[in-house]
Amino acid sequence: MPNLIFSNLSFSLPNGTELFSNLSASLRPGVTALVGRNGSGKSCLAAILAGELAQSSGQVQRPRSLIIFHQQDSDLFNASLNIAEFIEVQHKLDALERVAIGEYLESDFDTIAGDWGLQQHCDAMLKALNITHALSDPCKTLSGGERVKLKLWRCFYLKSDCLILDEPSNHLDFSARIWLAEQIRQYKGSLLLISHDKQLLELATSIWSLSSLGLREFSGSYDDFIIDQKRQVEAIDKSLASNKAEEKRLHKLAEIAEQKAAQRERQGKALRGSQAKSLLDGKKECAESTARGRIKQRNNQIQRVQHEISELAAQKEQLKPQYFKLKHGSKVKKLIRRLEQAQLPFGCQSIFNLSIYAGDTLYLKGKNGSGKSTFLKMLMGEISPKAGTVYGSVPLVYLDQHYSLINQNLSLLENLQAGCPGQTETQYRTLLSGIGFRRERVMLQCSELSGGEKMKLAMLMVSHRPRVSFLLLDEPDNHLDMESKELLINALRNYGRGFCLVSHDMWFVKCVGVDKILEF
Repeated sequence: MPNLIFSNLSFSLPNGTELFSNLSASLRPGVTALVGRNGSGKSCLAAILAGELAQSSGQVQRPRSLIIFHQQDSDLFNASLNIAEFIEVQHKLDALERVAIGEYLESDFDTIAGDWGLQQHCDAMLKALNITHALSDPCKTLSGGERVKLKLWRCFYLKSDCLILDEPSNHLDFSARIWLAEQIRQYKGSLLLISHDKQLLELATSIWSLSSLGLREFSGSYDDFIIDQKRQVEAIDKSLASNKAEEKRLHKLAEIAEQKAAQRERQGKALRGSQAKSLLDGKKECAESTARGRIKQRNNQIQRVQHEISELAAQKEQLKPQYFKLKHGSKVKKLIRRLEQAQLPFGCQSIFNLSIYAGDTLYLKGKNGSGKSTFLKMLMGEISPKAGTVYGSVPLVYLDQHYSLINQNLSLLENLQAGCPGQTETQYRTLLSGIGFRRERVMLQCSELSGGEKMKLAMLMVSHRPRVSFLLLDEPDNHLDMESKELLINALRNYGRGFCLVSHDMWFVKCVGVDKILEF
């Protein structure tokens, strides 16, 4: 039986833009994948189902226990919580410690609830996830990937009737993705998976597809869904072509009929001198009556065909093609940074001797917590090396995993104007049009954007900043749908100025193409 049911759900953004309307479905046990383009409203729907966001209209019936994993970082990680407190085991660990030293309370046994091996279990899980921190360490000391793994562990450890995972594989290294897939397979309740990760989508047994047309349910695997979707589009295209041809034929018949009517009118005028007026008027009235009947019939046929075309067009989502327009620069081979005997203060303790030039493309490869983001911050000058020296003062721009360069309280247009001065409003609007924001949508507040939409805006901002010769990209493919990933791949391949890339998606890295790989 379903344990999460919703009906006639609608949601509008604060500016009045309707994101979706009249959505109804029930979530059954097993894995259901929620798919759709960036900005289609998947995360908003997930937040509404979890009770964290109020719908504009409609009803939601929730199970007794529901946990949601958000694609973007929680504020909890900026607080003083330690790992044990975040995964909600600190109270049990405290009770176990009191029992161990003989200073326990009677209630401690109820708190422990037979979980005597909790400390060992938690330590083993941290080790299995390659989280090199103790349970007592603050959450804010974790790397981006380690934070994601900890949040996911908490979701599965607490156990619930329903679990919603919004882009859970972002920031995860290869081994962590394998662990996540296994946790999803073993989950006993109803799991709603929002993802653009094809390997995770293959775990789903049913698909929800969210678009401007509404929510479409499909029973079967993701691969079968893609095949069925392609067949539907082909069938719609065929019907559209047939109906447009029929519309053209009917208009041509109408044109011929008008020409014949005009010809008969001219002939009638020529006969008026040889026949009685009463007879001619009768013939004219009869002919006009017949013509009106034919015109009405033909107009009805045209209207029916046009209505069918409109219905078919509504079934086929009409989306203008998008593109990333990154600002290209000169290919002068100037030195960007030189590292001499440089060693990171955290993570990998390798010694780096390296020269980076404009136009170079580097890939940083390593597990979560190995120091890849720290390396980028060291290049920026935000962090000093533990040993050695980093030379060079050429301006760099850093796109971090959390889009910190975006002011969430400003609109897309205002962010682009503030971060990339020197262009006209028309030029800014042209750039935003390329990533799907046209006309009044450029005034959307950035706090209302999806993760993928923020990433696309951030890529425009970093590449169009003045006097920037090199990009530092920390997992720029996160949150992007497959179409957007392919657009970003093409943009980076043609960028020319050079970049240093962090990603755990080997398909993405291979397609982008890099000159050098640094192992961490």
